[in-house]
Order: sequence, then structure tokens, then C-alpha cells
Amino acid sequence: MDLSVHPLVKIACGGLNSGPLEFDYELANSRVSLQDAVLRLSKNPQIAHVYLAFHGARNSLECFNGDKVKIDNLVALFAPTSFEGVHLGVCQVGNKKNLQKMLDRTKLRWASGYSAQIDWVGSAALDMIIGDAADALKRHAAGACKDLGLSVLVRGSEEVAANLMDAQ
Repeated sequence: MDLSVHPLVKIACGGLNSGPLEFDYELANSRVSLQDAVLRLSKNPQIAHVYLAFHGARNSLECFNGDKVKIDNLVALFAPTSFEGVHLGVCQVGNKKNLQKMLDRTKLRWASGYSAQIDWVGSAALDMIIGDAADALKRHAAGACKDLGLSVLVRGSEEVAANLMDAQ
């Protein structure tokens, strides 16, 4: 049985297109369908943030059909878009090196993800509150953030990314 993040995203957004945050759910089960979804969504100026939930390992996402999308291909896919940010709800792909690569080679202002092998339930719970809550996460869920290797990189005024999860 394969679980979906759709119900969690729906809860986090306050209900299907009726809450404080609207969302569009796309099921991308192959490399081609992921490319199509990102390109199609990038044409909608109201969509600023993207959440990707996939299986993965260190430097690539794994689609349901077994296709692998290497980080360099993912970066190239996001390079022409005007999205503000992307969260990689993917095992190990959201390490600082990969997130920095995304910021360096795209117009993204922020990128976040996990460097560890993540537990689906634990990471999904954090995913639901990441948007506004880096400080609160550091205070109230520091252990989970550390165990999962959560990084939230944000491009600064001098084009240097800072990790909001680093201790101050």
C-alpha cells in the first residue's frame, strides 16, 4: 500500500481550495509527468511555492514508475521558472549541497529538504508547518529537525544563502 501526502496537504492548507492557502495537487508518477507538471504549473503566476513528495536517495528523486530524476535535472527543470521556493519532501536529496545548487542555478528564493533517510509520518508532520515556522521548529521540534537533517536555505540580499535551521 502506497500512502499519499494529498490528505496532509489538504489539512495544512485548510481544506480544498477553501482555506487560507489554495493548492493544486499533481500526481507525477514518471520523469515526463513531473516535467509536464512543473512546466504547466510554472505558467500560473499565482503558484509561487512547490512541494515535491517522492522517494529518493542522496542525489535523485525516484518516481513511482522507477524513473530517477537526478538533482542536476531537477535544477534544470526549475531554472526557467519563476517559483519562489521548493520543498523537497524526499529522503536525502535535501542536503545543503543540493539545496545550494538549486539556489545558485535557479531564480528560487528558498529551498528546503531533508539530508537524512526520513520517516514518512515524521517528515510529513514537519512539512505541514515549515512555511512560516523555522524559528518555532528550532525551539519546539529541534530533535526531529536534527534527526531528519532538515535544511531551509534562503537567498539573502547578497545572493548568499543562509540555513534558517542553523543554531543562532
